[in-house]
Amino acid sequence: MITTTTYVGVNEARSRFSDLVNQVCYGGKQVVVTSRGRPKVAIVTLRAAQDRRLSAETTPLRHKRQAALKKLDQNYQALQQETHGQLPDPVEILHQLRHERTQQLLGHLR
Repeated sequence: MITTTTYVGVNEARSRFSDLVNQVCYGGKQVVVTSRGRPKVAIVTLRAAQDRRLSAETTPLRHKRQAALKKLDQNYQALQQETHGQLPDPVEILHQLRHERTQQLLGHLR
C-alpha cells in the first residue's frame, strides 16, 4: 500500500536510484520522477505495476473469458446428465479421435 508520493528530478533520481528503489520496496512510497517540473515516470513496486496491468485488461476480453467458462460449465453439466455421472475414459476418447483423424487423412491420400 502506498503511503506517500515523493517527487524528485531526473538528476536526483539518477544519483539516488538505489535509495529510491528501497523506499518504494520497503517504505511503501511511490516516487515520481520529474523533468523540468513535469512528471515523467513513477517508480512503483512490481506488484503495483502488475496489479495495474491486470486491472487495465479490457472489459470485452474479460467478458469473453467469462462467457467461455460459462459455456464450458454448461457443456460439462450436459455431459454429466447424458452419461448419468459416468464420464467416458479420456484415453479411450483420444484413441477414438486419433483413429477417426487417421482415417480422414488416409481417405484424402487415396
